[in-house]
Amino acid sequence: MKNEETFQINEISMIIGGFAVQAMIYEVSCYPSPGLVSPVSCGAHKDMDFFTFIDSTSVLSRYMTMFVQEGLSDKSYKEIFNSIRNLGIKAEKDMFIKTKGVNTHKGMLFLMGVTCAAVGKVIYERKKFDEIRSIIKQMTKGIVSKELFTLKDSTNLSHGERLFIKYKTDGVRGEVERGLPTIFDFSLDFYKKNVDLNTNDRLVHTLIGVMQKCDDSTIIYRHSPEVLEEVKEKARKVLLAGGMRTSEGRKRINDLCNEFIDKNISPGGSADLLGVTVFLCLVEEYMKSTSNILDEILEAKEKRAKIQKELLNTFKTTLISFTLNIPGAEKNNESFAKLHKKGICLLEEELEKNNIDIFNKMLNSSAAGDEAFLNVDADAISVKKITVSIEENHELGRIFDFDVFTKTGEQISRTDLGVSERKCLLCGENAKVCGRSRRHSVEDLLNKIYSLMDKFL
Repeated sequence: MKNEETFQINEISMIIGGFAVQAMIYEVSCYPSPGLVSPVSCGAHKDMDFFTFIDSTSVLSRYMTMFVQEGLSDKSYKEIFNSIRNLGIKAEKDMFIKTKGVNTHKGMLFLMGVTCAAVGKVIYERKKFDEIRSIIKQMTKGIVSKELFTLKDSTNLSHGERLFIKYKTDGVRGEVERGLPTIFDFSLDFYKKNVDLNTNDRLVHTLIGVMQKCDDSTIIYRHSPEVLEEVKEKARKVLLAGGMRTSEGRKRINDLCNEFIDKNISPGGSADLLGVTVFLCLVEEYMKSTSNILDEILEAKEKRAKIQKELLNTFKTTLISFTLNIPGAEKNNESFAKLHKKGICLLEEELEKNNIDIFNKMLNSSAAGDEAFLNVDADAISVKKITVSIEENHELGRIFDFDVFTKTGEQISRTDLGVSERKCLLCGENAKVCGRSRRHSVEDLLNKIYSLMDKFL
């Protein structure tokens, strides 16, 4: 049997990939959507219906997660882009098999794939939501000149390539290379501002908004640049009439539905941009909700550093700072408090065995979890050997995190002792590598921690 490439999917990839699938379903589910497939109409399409889109989305869902996973890595932007292009080719083949040759999501697949990977990279590099646009630009830099300007007239070209030869329209490639300007300069804010509308009306209203801005290559391919400009103008007039907010606006949208079916007009490019708009809105909300918690944890860690400095200045002795390695945002509960106390007891027992006196002991609790600070009468290297022994030899040791400082404030590392870096709680590999790549889900790590606590507490 041929060995297929395998992917180790983590929790964040599944969450973000889920947002992409949700957005794709939202896009095809709204109505009235002039010329587009919906649960009510096939629009200007004779070869597909709503269920064709659902079939296609179901087969593409796993690829959305894989696109995010590619971004969650230390690969360069170009390496990520090359990887997702190869994944995209596989995804497209699976789509056509599922839909029996019908192109439901080719444009969406490209746009959403690039955006998913960029979101993954932003999360991996601990950057802010606004950096997604910049990463998309860097990932796709030069794609138009490389893939379109080198084209020669041929019968074996995609729709987008044919349009470039005929009209010099750079289509979806140009949109991503410019960093999705239709979305970041217009539709994302437009969608957020219309949050008071119900979900369906908000989607349709935003679709019309995108149609007035988008240089929709689907319309140009079926018709001409002139027809595209007419569509844009009609969309502008619909919005001036109130769009989904007024009866007149709704009437005009319904009229467009009938007109587009009669004239075979399908704003497919606008539909794709609507889907990515919804996706990015979901991502932004997710990143904001998690960043607030992370900000509290970071602030708590800064306060911890101040406490360490104050204790060193006051007692001028070796300092042990003890916390727990707990994944996720929730660092404080009764079980973790018991675990922290257990760690303190183990530490104090080992210090006593080695005839090391404790000059001062301070306990603290913060958003970053329970903390213990012990000023001790011993050289830092000897103390670090004791704490490393606990971390390596006790079954709870990988959950414990002992930092040791000299009386002058220098932190003693495992490297200073010639000891290997810490191992992952689940797989035994390098803990930093596993953590950075988010190889394991928070749920799996917590389950392991709780199972150990059940055994020893």
